[in-house]
Amino acid sequence: MATQLPKSIFIHIPRTGGYWVRIALEEAGVPVNAIVKNIPVFQQEWQLRHHIQHSPLSNIADQSVPTFAFVRHPCSWLQSFWVFQMLSKKRYINKGGPFYSLVDDTFEAFIDNVIRHKPGFISGMYNTYLCDEDRTVDAVGKQETLTEDLIRILRENNEEFDEEVLRSVSPKNCYASLEEWHERSAYKSQELLDRLLDAEFDALERYGYNHSDFTPRIYGSSSPKFHFFSHSKDRRNVGTVGNA
Repeated sequence: MATQLPKSIFIHIPRTGGYWVRIALEEAGVPVNAIVKNIPVFQQEWQLRHHIQHSPLSNIADQSVPTFAFVRHPCSWLQSFWVFQMLSKKRYINKGGPFYSLVDDTFEAFIDNVIRHKPGFISGMYNTYLCDEDRTVDAVGKQETLTEDLIRILRENNEEFDEEVLRSVSPKNCYASLEEWHERSAYKSQELLDRLLDAEFDALERYGYNHSDFTPRIYGSSSPKFHFFSHSKDRRNVGTVGNA
């Protein structure tokens, strides 16, 4: 399901701060309702729960209402996903989906599996959530600047909300920032990081991620250097974008 606000619709992509967004909206006085165009029949309960929480643009029937969503840097998204799987005792690893089968007990092995078996997965997932035939989500903010982007989008859509209260809502689900997992999910290999950045070039370029978006926090204590592509002609050996 997506989240219906009085004048807009929020589409929640997993691991991009959407849980915080929903709580912040409610606490800031924005009336919200869950909406969905259709609910397919699923064989497993986890599939139904996931569909209810995370519906793509293609599942939004009303095309007249502005839509918005948030993305996250692919490197950080994979950190958050992996840490969540580890802390949840792998309860989702054996879901049956091809991506979950790539999870490994070590972060480096997981990233290597993703690059080799699902290159461009994050780019493809974003496309699945944010695009539908001849339309795309109207506004896309970033998890890295979640509060400011949400406030800007709400203003653009003329939503009424209490900004002071919204700013006071504490972060949610920040598992990767816990000391142990912060270190265990660090990118310690320059070669591995370069391969991932190559594979996720589409998402990096489309959503405007650049050098200034990276901080030592993302890469743990190692803080490696990294390359970027300033123009599309610089693209090198980018993996085929997969489907979510």
